[in-house]
Amino acid sequence: MEAAWSKFDAWQESQVGQTDGYEYEKTFDEMIVGLGNSLLQKSVGDLPKTPMKKKIKTHYEQIEVRDDRPLAVGSGGFGISPYLQELL
Repeated sequence: MEAAWSKFDAWQESQVGQTDGYEYEKTFDEMIVGLGNSLLQKSVGDLPKTPMKKKIKTHYEQIEVRDDRPLAVGSGGFGISPYLQELL
């Protein structure tokens, strides 16, 4: 969580003097998506050194997961997470 706060603090510092609401929200969203991607990737565990992994598109961009993880199994062969499929 320290890394999350560090990213937030860096983003907040970058917004000093920001006057454009669109850019403010856009950069906030990019920071949150990047943070979500890092956390989701970490949550699925270490990747094997073998080709027993899949690239899955998620709400938080693309991650790599082992074949036996729920995100890989639930992707339906399309390489898209079930949650992202629902959003689409």
